[in-house]
Amino acid sequence: MLTDFTIDEMPNGAKLVGYDMNRRPQFELPLPASREDLHNLIRAAACAPLENPRVEIDGVQADQTENGVRVRNVARQSWFDIPWRLIFKRMMT
Repeated sequence: MLTDFTIDEMPNGAKLVGYDMNRRPQFELPLPASREDLHNLIRAAACAPLENPRVEIDGVQADQTENGVRVRNVARQSWFDIPWRLIFKRMMT
């Protein structure tokens, strides 16, 4: 179970890293956007109206879902689901 996540800076963008309850990395998703852009993207998707739940920037999509926000790397066809409880814990305080 995912208990935390971080947005880590990388030379060509950033990556989302999901951690388990023992603080071990379980998921990594490299993305072609800066750390600040990803933070703003996730926050915007979380606050988006239900009629238009998708936000995009630099080849990254963030969709509001029933369970949280799904962040997608369009070029790699990969995604990372962030549950609502972690979004509120990390981004809305």
